[in-house]
Amino acid sequence: MQDRTIWASDVRREAVAQGLVGEGEPLDPASDLFRRVLDEVIDQKLLAREAERRRLDASPLAQRRLEATRERILGDMLVESVVNDAVTDQDVQRLYNEQLRLARSSEEYRLRLILSRTKPEADAVVGVLAQGAGFEAVATERSIDEATRFSGGDLGYSTLDVLPQAYADALRDKPAGAVVGPFETEGGWAVLKIEDRRKENPPTLEQARPQIVRYLTYEGVRQLLEQLRGKARVEVLTPAAPPAPAPASPAPPPPPRPPPPLPPRPPDMSKTPSKPGPKASQKIEQAFEKALDPFASALKRATRAPAAAEPAAAPPPAGKPGLKISPLAVPFPAIPPIGGVEIAAARAGFYKHERDDLVVFRFARGTSCAGVFTRHKIGSAPVDWCKKQLGASEGGKDVRALVVNAGCANAFTGKAGADAARRTASEVAKRFGCRQRDVMLASTGVIGVVLDDKKIVARLPEVEHALDGDVPPTEQWARAGRGIMTTDTFPKGSYAEARSRATRSASPGSPRGRA
Repeated sequence: MQDRTIWASDVRREAVAQGLVGEGEPLDPASDLFRRVLDEVIDQKLLAREAERRRLDASPLAQRRLEATRERILGDMLVESVVNDAVTDQDVQRLYNEQLRLARSSEEYRLRLILSRTKPEADAVVGVLAQGAGFEAVATERSIDEATRFSGGDLGYSTLDVLPQAYADALRDKPAGAVVGPFETEGGWAVLKIEDRRKENPPTLEQARPQIVRYLTYEGVRQLLEQLRGKARVEVLTPAAPPAPAPASPAPPPPPRPPPPLPPRPPDMSKTPSKPGPKASQKIEQAFEKALDPFASALKRATRAPAAAEPAAAPPPAGKPGLKISPLAVPFPAIPPIGGVEIAAARAGFYKHERDDLVVFRFARGTSCAGVFTRHKIGSAPVDWCKKQLGASEGGKDVRALVVNAGCANAFTGKAGADAARRTASEVAKRFGCRQRDVMLASTGVIGVVLDDKKIVARLPEVEHALDGDVPPTEQWARAGRGIMTTDTFPKGSYAEARSRATRSASPGSPRGRA
C-alpha cells in the first residue's frame, strides 16, 4: 500500500484480535475471510496515515494513548514469553493425570424399556418375553411410552445417577442381557432389558488440552504479576469505595477454586448499531490507535477485576452436595449487558437441597430464535416442543421467553410430559403477554420422571419481579449457570463477539457438562 507493506501475519493478527480465527489457527490468504480482514487492515492504515498528516499524533492525548499502546504490546510480548515457558507438554500431562485421578469412574447402561399401565399388564409382558419373544417387538406392540415404543424401547446409554431412583435400584448389579422388572415407576410399571454395560470414557488428553492450557496460561501470568507487584511500590491516589454494609449473619466462604482463564475483552455494549457513529475526527483518531495496536491485550484481560457494581457475596450452592470441585474449575467470566435480554433464577424445588433450579430468559419483542437439536430419534418433551414451534410457519420470528429447569429432564415421559411442557409454556405466555409458541423450553436432570410444572408456575411471580430488578449482568449469567447445573461441580460461562463494518453481535452462553 503505497510505501507501506501489509504482511499476511498482520492480517492474521487482526483476525485473531477480532475472534474470527483462534490463536494458532491458519488463515488461507485465498479465502474470503482473509480478503475481508485485509480490507479492514487497509482502511485502518489509510485512516492512521491521514491522522499523521493532520498531526493528530502530536497532541498530548495521542501521545498518552500511543505510550499506553506501546506498553500493552510489550506486556503482551512478555505474556507470550511466559506462556511459552509455563505451558509445556509435561505440565499439560501432569494436570490431565490429576483430573483423571479425581474423576469418579461411572458405568453406563444401554437400556430398553417396556412401560405398562398396570402390574398385571407388566406381568403379561414378562411372560411373553420368557416364551422367547423379542424385546424390541414387544416394546413396539405393547409399551405405552410413546417416546420409545417405535424404536423398540431404546433408551440409549445412561449412568445410574441420572436415572430415576426406581430404575437405579432395579438395575444395580444386574448383568448385561438381563431383563429386569416389573417395578413401579411414576409413569406406570416398567420392564427393562440391559443391552450393554460399559465404563464411561473420560475425556481424552486432546479434548481436555484447551482448558488445561488456558488454566496454565493464567497461572503463569498470575505468578509473574505476584512477583512484579511484590517488587514494585504502588500508590493509589484515587479514593477507595465506601465499605459495603456488614451482612446480618456471616456467609460461609466459597470453596477454593483455581483462578480464571484469560477471558475475551468485554466490549462496550452501550454502543449499538442503531445509534449514530463517532465523528470523522474521532474515527480517524481511534483508527490510528487501533492500526498501531492490532494485538489483544492478554495482560489486561488476565488482570481485569470484576465490575465494581457486582457484590462480592458468596454464590448460592449449586450442583450435588459433597462433590469435589474439579481442579480445572474457573470463576465465572465477566459478561457485559446484552440489549433485549433479561435473566432471572429461582428455586422451584426440583432438588431437595437449597439451590436455584429454574432460569427464565425474557427477550424483547421481535427477537428471532433458531435451534440446533440432537439427531436422536427420541427427544424429550421440551425438545419436541421447541422443534414443533420453530418448525411452524413464522416459527422463531418473535420469541419472548426461554424457560430452563434442572433436576428433571422430562424425557421418556410420553404424553404426560408433553402436557406438562405445554402447560408451562401456556402459563409463561400469560405472564409475558405473548403466545405459547413464543415460549421455548429446556430441561435437564433425571430422565423418566414427568415434570411437575406446578413448581415452575408457583415461582413465576418471583421470577417476573426479579426480571425487573437491577442485578448486574455478570451475576445474572452466573446465577443462570448455577441454576442449570446437575452433576457439574462449577458453573460455566463464555462470551464471544463478532464484528463487521456495520454491525456488532454478542454471544454469551452458559453451557453445562460434567466437570
